[in-house]
Amino acid sequence: AKGIRESIDELKAKQKEIRDQSRIHKARRDEIQGHIREIISKKRGRRDEERGSKSVVIELSETEGQIDKIERRLETDGRLKLEDENKLLKELKKLIGKRNELLPAIKEHEALTIDLGDMDESISRLKAEADSEHQAMIDCHKQADEIWEEIKPLFEEREHEASDHQARVKTASICTREIKCDP
Repeated sequence: AKGIRESIDELKAKQKEIRDQSRIHKARRDEIQGHIREIISKKRGRRDEERGSKSVVIELSETEGQIDKIERRLETDGRLKLEDENKLLKELKKLIGKRNELLPAIKEHEALTIDLGDMDESISRLKAEADSEHQAMIDCHKQADEIWEEIKPLFEEREHEASDHQARVKTASICTREIKCDP
């Protein structure tokens, strides 16, 4: 009986270890899927931002066109009054400031465009990793189920031995009572 119990305990410990490994794979899979959802939502957010306003490239182009127009007028129009020239200079200063703000955004826009491509690649790679973790989790469950199939007959054997033992104890008890009752 002790040998069977020890075998059962060993197999149950092995099964528990495999189920724990399965939980680790599941947690990794869930974490990867969370990253995928985050990337997809970021990607959608950027698309929404792009639809909502003028392209940064177009805005910069328009601003530079206005700057050139004002500079040309200041250089060539000799009929400008001092007051009008000051207004144009203020406008020019404002547009140059806007252009300086847009230049870094252009670089960022280029990076975002490239990043969107990288996001698709990242999503594909992460999906493959999540699928791999999911398969590993399923394989662990199958292993644990196979161990259970080894444990089940041992439980039945243990129960059978226990019932045999109980029957012998009961018989011995009955025999002992009969001997005590006979004198």
